[in-house]
Amino acid sequence: MTTSANNHGHHGIRRLAVGLVTAGSLLVAITGCADKDKPNEGTVADGQSSTAEVQPVTVTGTALPKFTAVQGDTAVGQDAPKLDGFDFAGKPVTIDYSQGPTMVVFLAHWCPHCNAEIPVLLKWKNSGQMPANLKVVGVSSDVRPTSAHYPPSKWLPGMGWSWPSIADSAEMTAFKAFGQGGFPFFVVVGTDGKVKLRNSGEIPANQLSPMINAALNG
Repeated sequence: MTTSANNHGHHGIRRLAVGLVTAGSLLVAITGCADKDKPNEGTVADGQSSTAEVQPVTVTGTALPKFTAVQGDTAVGQDAPKLDGFDFAGKPVTIDYSQGPTMVVFLAHWCPHCNAEIPVLLKWKNSGQMPANLKVVGVSSDVRPTSAHYPPSKWLPGMGWSWPSIADSAEMTAFKAFGQGGFPFFVVVGTDGKVKLRNSGEIPANQLSPMINAALNG
């Protein structure tokens, strides 16, 4: 009887361990890199189309609530803020949702999840699976001069990023306006200017198109 009880106990422990491993794996899958909740240092532009790692950003509209989870995200259905900013070279960049559905991708040069996800996004684009009318804009945010892969003006092109990009301000104006999720942080906006989806962390290539199509057509 003692042996049987011990066996049941061991089985229970094994089942509990498996459950904890599964839960931990899920947590890793949905967790991105955390940002600093304070201004950053870095080469700052003066707003006169100069070259800099961080640039002035103008937000038009109401900031979205802070992102906490995909399910029950209260930002879905809200008007997305409009962004006017600059790329690293000081060229003006405006996100215009009326030109087609847009996915805004917030990235940080020091974030390992971003460094893993960019090749996935490029492979997805080159595979032909990306929705043909989807526009993608990258936003480099939370610049940290003492961290890996600085400066982002060299990091992002070096990673092969081929879409337009905006350099966020030192105060992370754009990132905070969209809800400040963990990096990489995805925000899908429809042609009507309303938020269709927000997601944080790495997304496998085979889930990108179904996820975005479902959000845009839902």
